[in-house]
Amino acid sequence: GDMLSSSWEAETRMHEPEIYERYRIWGRPDIKAEIEKFHDKHIIKEFSDAIEAKKIKEIYWCGGEPLMWKIHWTAMQRVVDLGYANEVYARYNSNMSRITYFGKNLFDDVLSKFRDWQINASIDGTGEIGEYIRTGLKYDQWLENMRYARKFIRHPRQLQLDLTVTLPGLFDLENMYELQKDLKVPLLCKKVFTFSADNYMSPLFLPRRLLNKIVMKVKNKYSNEKRNVMNLAFLDGIDDLMNHPTNDEKYSKEECMKGWKDGKAECERLDKIRGTDIKKILAKEPEVLEWWTSI
Repeated sequence: GDMLSSSWEAETRMHEPEIYERYRIWGRPDIKAEIEKFHDKHIIKEFSDAIEAKKIKEIYWCGGEPLMWKIHWTAMQRVVDLGYANEVYARYNSNMSRITYFGKNLFDDVLSKFRDWQINASIDGTGEIGEYIRTGLKYDQWLENMRYARKFIRHPRQLQLDLTVTLPGLFDLENMYELQKDLKVPLLCKKVFTFSADNYMSPLFLPRRLLNKIVMKVKNKYSNEKRNVMNLAFLDGIDDLMNHPTNDEKYSKEECMKGWKDGKAECERLDKIRGTDIKKILAKEPEVLEWWTSI
């Protein structure tokens, strides 16, 4: 959501600015300024003091997108300058949209100096499907960055594809598996849950019969694959998609139908804003498109 994504917040401010005055008051200018003041005065100061005192043994960078923060680059460089980077372990959740910023390359200038590191590279689909799910993703550039990162890894845990399965992402699972084989890095797998019936981005939004059909197609294709550190999380994750209740199993008929209608309406609203169309993806499975159209 917008509390955890600057791009979502910017989009919401453009189309629903009043929401930050009435409901999500953490985004109101005066309150946002106080939050940022606390962040700089206390959090950044404590972190910087710990770096200067050489107390840091492990740093976990997540976001938002940590590689877009100046503090990331200045802090990591300071650890190098103080001469103890070879004692520090660095972990990241990053969308890997850019690996060079503020005049430095993440691998040549930073991570090559550290004791060890791990990057879980967030990606939810390849090509056009990936770009649909993550507005602003330039897949070709992302792939180029991953190939560059691949040259620096010493063991599989250092660089992993961190896949979150969404409803549109269901139609790109095979391409994600082939990407894992191409890059020769582990493919993780988790899912978007339906904590509310209108969450259309969850694969569990689909009726059970349609979800099973898509999942079984993938399972059958890779049924003879030998399980290893590269594919185990993905193959187990695909199995797990069939272990959680879908909307039509979890909610009453009335709740389910309302959730489908509300979810579809929200999807269409965002598609209109972004100039996208989920139906182009759903058309890959005619029965799914027929179900969607019927809502």
